[in-house]
Amino acid sequence: KHSWAMDLLQSIGIEDEFFPSREYDHEMWKDILHSEFGLQIMKNHTYMVQTYEEVHHMSAHDAYYYQTSPEDLKRLKKETGWDWNDTMEFHKEFLRRWFVRHATGGGYIHSGFRARDVCDLIYSLFGRPPESVSGEDKSGEYDGGSLGNSMDHIKYTVIHSRYMEGKAGYRMRKLARTSKCDRLGAIHMSPEYVRSILENLALDGRGNIVHKDGQGGKNNNSNMNNNMLHQPIILFSDGQIPEIVEQNLLNDPIIGPNLIIFNKELLDGADIALSVLADVFIGNPASVTSGFIARSRISLGMEQNYLWRKKRKEDFGGSSWFSVCNDECIFKPKIMEGLI
Repeated sequence: KHSWAMDLLQSIGIEDEFFPSREYDHEMWKDILHSEFGLQIMKNHTYMVQTYEEVHHMSAHDAYYYQTSPEDLKRLKKETGWDWNDTMEFHKEFLRRWFVRHATGGGYIHSGFRARDVCDLIYSLFGRPPESVSGEDKSGEYDGGSLGNSMDHIKYTVIHSRYMEGKAGYRMRKLARTSKCDRLGAIHMSPEYVRSILENLALDGRGNIVHKDGQGGKNNNSNMNNNMLHQPIILFSDGQIPEIVEQNLLNDPIIGPNLIIFNKELLDGADIALSVLADVFIGNPASVTSGFIARSRISLGMEQNYLWRKKRKEDFGGSSWFSVCNDECIFKPKIMEGLI
């Protein structure tokens, strides 16, 4: 009942708010999960064994770390013609459905507490948009709500940094072999690493993000500060290597004044929503949460996702960072080495 799965499902969406005349109706909430997501919640063990001939039990911990073995994947491909792209498209559709049902803070979650509006953190940092969308059309039916609507006046970057008590290093070594990315860049999040991304993302006269490379390698804006490096930068960090991550970013003369730091081991629904809706996301592919945020952003059509970077030496001296893997890499089993 109070497992990570249930808490996560309702920390972002599927609250009972969608039925204002029945504010605390578990049955209707469970019907949504079953009809739209194929998830069935059963709390009655007798009913479960009477309904199904065979029941496989798995703890919440085991479900979280579950991964299909390479042998089973090979067998599945041989027997059914399965391809990882099929799973990716299913995964993306699931995430789109989930975010359409995002929590707006008007109802309750499964534990009986009031739900939290997933946009609370965005509003607390940047204020509410000029006109909020109610989430209801003229017929009174739910139309997907206002997630991300009317926030065009805000431009910001989210950096998701994780060290995971040293486990990030081990995972990144594996991911570096499969993706060819740098094994330390996404862990250290150095000013040089962050600058290489944000200073090349300029803002045009309408506030759209454009790559400087697409302008002949030069920023044609007369205002050289008109890029994402000079917009708010939000750092979510587990705080385990502050002398490397937080301290270096704060001491940078350009990044430091624009930096907002949240030291959190776990991200809740509002933190994830802030990351999913960011104009730019810089993550650590070794982190399950970074991967979830990136896959959610890609599913919702959000661009500017940076997880796979590598440093190269330039002929004229010095070095530069570049991306070595496209967005689909975060879904690809051969790249992710069992992390999904």
